[in-house]
Amino acid sequence: MGFNVSKKGQIPPTLTWIVAFLIIFFIMLLFISSTAILAAQRTIKIDTSKYDSYKSRSTRTLISILDTPTSDEKTTVKELIRQWEASQGEERENLKQEAINTITRWKISEEKECYIFSARNEVSQGSQKTSSEPIGYETVQAAPDARNSIEIHNIVPGKVNKITNGNINYIRNSLLQKAVDIYLISGDERIKISFYVGAC
Repeated sequence: MGFNVSKKGQIPPTLTWIVAFLIIFFIMLLFISSTAILAAQRTIKIDTSKYDSYKSRSTRTLISILDTPTSDEKTTVKELIRQWEASQGEERENLKQEAINTITRWKISEEKECYIFSARNEVSQGSQKTSSEPIGYETVQAAPDARNSIEIHNIVPGKVNKITNGNINYIRNSLLQKAVDIYLISGDERIKISFYVGAC
């Protein structure tokens, strides 16, 4: 008789835990379902144009330019610049001109904006650097004789009354100060690529 009483005494706690488990499981299921439904209905809209700085835009545009294929789609601007650095003589000039032509196919800037693209040879060891005058402008034909740099820039019409070397150099220097920089390695040399697009 005592054995039967103790067995009956164990049944209610077991049932209580099963019921409690089912209630907790149901509440958790209800919570997860309602959270998923609310999350699906609610969207957060962020106006990225308010937070987009010239640095991030310049970076995105530069990466796109470097990945742009040439007209024959055999290579990209990035590879052209590496080949240009490693070549000499007429081949070097041809690669430079092809890089300029590929870059200037882009509509890089808006009507009232400036841009500058500069690729310059830098010695990777020590602090010695080699530089030269820009090889070309979008608004002017490419100057033929600058071995250690590729440079293209756009001076916005109406921004400067009379375009002189002094004006070009002033705007060019101020834009380069705001530019983003990327380095390409070519053999023992490194090529510093600077780019800026935005307000002059």
